[in-house]
Amino acid sequence: MKLKNFLFLGACIAMAMFAAAFTYNVASTFCEMNPTAALIPAGAAGVFVLSAGYADQWLPQGALFFAMNVKNIKTNANPKNIAGLQGTHFYALEEDIATWPAALTPDFATATTPEELVTIPDDDPFVMKTGKFFHKFPCVLEEGQVKSTMVGPTGSRAFENMAAFSNPGNILALQGHIAFIGNKKVIIVANEQNGTLRVVGTQEFPAQVDSYEAANGPKTGDGNNQKHGFKAYSPVPCPTYLAAIPLDATDV
Repeated sequence: MKLKNFLFLGACIAMAMFAAAFTYNVASTFCEMNPTAALIPAGAAGVFVLSAGYADQWLPQGALFFAMNVKNIKTNANPKNIAGLQGTHFYALEEDIATWPAALTPDFATATTPEELVTIPDDDPFVMKTGKFFHKFPCVLEEGQVKSTMVGPTGSRAFENMAAFSNPGNILALQGHIAFIGNKKVIIVANEQNGTLRVVGTQEFPAQVDSYEAANGPKTGDGNNQKHGFKAYSPVPCPTYLAAIPLDATDV
């Protein structure tokens, strides 16, 4: 159970105790019930408030104050909404991660806003094992893309999250890099032109290399390039990452 859930549970218990005490006083004072009989409505009130307010896998969805705050969705008014990816992105091997962001596995039962399902806050970062870090890799401007596609039949919907990158020339380091991680599990943090960081992969379903192609153009004007893509599946589209990316201090 997450810390947030414990806090929610504590708040619900406090509310339940208040409701039980209030009901007991009303029953014993105004309804003139004897103390033993007054415990029955008091206990019922406490149980109702607890079960209605707290939501987790052991209790039904909270109905009073912890359910999703459904709201109107407004048009994006952010003027910095340029498409495409920046020139530098980040990856880490799944085996190098010590602690995963809790928000990367969103809790649909306790989320209070839609944004909470697809946002990793700044106080919930990736924590790496000693001596391990995220690493940078490049991409040609206007050649990369992050994409989320809903897949699956009704009742089993999920999201196929993908990131594709391209680089000019047959860079030996990149060729060897793809060969090395070709069958490994990784996490990708793609850097959008508008400054948003998108995560591809989760602890339950890390990303893996899904495509790779290195080719020299048949004509001088075609150019040489390497293209590689990653794919993972998740219950939500690629979430936005607001925390710091753990990089080697000599490589920041």
